[in-house]
Amino acid sequence: MSGGSYLVFRKDGCLWAVQAARVVRVEDGGEVTRLCLDKDVIEGDRVVRGSEPLALHQIGAALSRLVPGGCAALAVFQEEPVITIDPGAPPSCLRATRGLEEGGRP
Repeated sequence: MSGGSYLVFRKDGCLWAVQAARVVRVEDGGEVTRLCLDKDVIEGDRVVRGSEPLALHQIGAALSRLVPGGCAALAVFQEEPVITIDPGAPPSCLRATRGLEEGGRP
Protein backbone atom coordinates (compact mmCIF):
# COMPACT_ATOMS: atom_id res chain seq x y z
CA MET A 1 0.00 0.00 0.00
CA SER A 2 1.59 3.30 -1.07
CA GLY A 3 0.87 6.31 1.06
CA GLY A 4 2.36 9.31 -0.72
CA SER A 5 4.30 12.03 1.10
CA TYR A 6 4.09 12.40 4.86
CA LEU A 7 5.40 14.82 7.45
CA VAL A 8 7.10 12.68 10.09
CA PHE A 9 7.27 13.98 13.65
CA ARG A 10 8.23 12.73 17.09
CA LYS A 11 5.96 12.95 20.14
CA ASP A 12 6.79 11.39 23.51
CA GLY A 13 9.38 9.06 22.00
CA CYS A 14 7.13 7.73 19.21
CA LEU A 15 7.19 8.55 15.52
CA TRP A 16 3.96 9.75 13.95
CA ALA A 17 3.16 10.87 10.40
CA VAL A 18 0.45 12.94 8.75
CA GLN A 19 -0.16 13.48 5.03
CA ALA A 20 2.06 16.41 4.07
CA ALA A 21 -0.59 17.89 1.78
CA ARG A 22 -2.97 18.23 4.76
CA VAL A 23 -0.52 20.32 6.83
CA VAL A 24 -1.37 24.00 6.43
CA ARG A 25 1.35 25.40 8.68
CA VAL A 26 4.11 24.28 11.07
CA GLU A 27 4.79 26.43 14.14
CA ASP A 28 8.00 25.70 16.04
CA GLY A 29 7.48 26.90 19.59
CA GLY A 30 10.72 25.55 21.07
CA GLU A 31 9.56 22.73 23.35
CA VAL A 32 6.42 22.04 21.29
CA THR A 33 5.90 22.05 17.54
CA ARG A 34 2.33 22.68 16.39
CA LEU A 35 1.11 21.21 13.12
CA CYS A 36 -1.89 23.10 11.80
CA LEU A 37 -4.09 20.83 9.71
CA ASP A 38 -7.16 21.68 7.65
CA LYS A 39 -9.50 21.69 10.66
CA ASP A 40 -7.39 20.79 13.69
CA VAL A 41 -4.07 21.43 15.40
CA ILE A 42 -1.81 18.67 16.68
CA GLU A 43 1.39 18.88 18.68
CA GLY A 44 4.68 17.06 18.51
CA ASP A 45 8.10 17.42 20.08
CA ARG A 46 9.80 18.05 16.74
CA VAL A 47 9.48 17.45 13.00
CA VAL A 48 11.84 14.72 11.84
CA ARG A 49 11.30 14.95 8.08
CA GLY A 50 9.20 17.38 6.10
CA SER A 51 8.01 15.27 3.18
CA GLU A 52 8.72 11.58 3.12
CA PRO A 53 7.13 8.89 0.93
CA LEU A 54 6.02 6.00 3.15
CA ALA A 55 4.89 2.48 2.35
CA LEU A 56 1.80 1.94 4.50
CA HIS A 57 0.65 -1.27 6.16
CA GLN A 58 -2.81 -1.85 7.57
CA ILE A 59 -3.13 -2.02 11.33
CA GLY A 60 -4.18 -5.59 12.09
CA ALA A 61 -6.88 -6.61 14.55
CA ALA A 62 -4.40 -7.39 17.33
CA LEU A 63 -2.66 -4.01 17.09
CA SER A 64 -5.82 -2.01 16.56
CA ARG A 65 -6.66 -2.57 20.24
CA LEU A 66 -3.34 -1.00 21.25
CA VAL A 67 -3.29 2.19 19.16
CA PRO A 68 -5.49 5.21 19.78
CA GLY A 69 -8.45 6.06 17.57
CA GLY A 70 -7.53 8.22 14.59
CA CYS A 71 -4.56 6.06 13.62
CA ALA A 72 -4.70 5.10 9.96
CA ALA A 73 -1.79 2.75 9.20
CA LEU A 74 1.73 1.71 10.12
CA ALA A 75 4.97 2.40 8.28
CA VAL A 76 8.72 2.23 8.83
CA PHE A 77 10.99 5.29 8.70
CA GLN A 78 14.75 4.95 9.20
CA GLU A 79 14.21 1.51 10.77
CA GLU A 80 11.68 2.82 13.32
CA PRO A 81 7.94 2.15 13.37
CA VAL A 82 5.69 5.06 12.45
CA ILE A 83 1.98 5.46 13.14
CA THR A 84 0.20 7.44 10.44
CA ILE A 85 -2.85 9.41 11.49
CA ASP A 86 -6.15 10.39 9.95
CA PRO A 87 -5.79 14.17 9.48
CA GLY A 88 -9.56 14.57 9.59
CA ALA A 89 -9.80 12.95 13.04
CA PRO A 90 -6.38 12.90 14.74
CA PRO A 91 -5.88 10.96 17.97
CA SER A 92 -6.72 12.94 21.10
CA CYS A 93 -3.21 12.31 22.47
CA LEU A 94 -1.82 14.51 19.66
CA ARG A 95 -4.35 17.34 19.81
CA ALA A 96 -2.97 20.73 20.78
CA THR A 97 -3.27 21.58 24.45
CA ARG A 98 -3.84 25.26 23.68
CA GLY A 99 -7.07 26.12 21.89
CA LEU A 100 -7.33 27.50 18.38
CA GLU A 101 -8.66 30.77 19.74
CA GLU A 102 -5.07 31.91 20.37
CA GLY A 103 -4.07 31.64 16.75
CA GLY A 104 -7.38 31.84 14.94
CA ARG A 105 -7.89 29.41 12.11
CA PRO A 106 -5.41 26.55 11.75
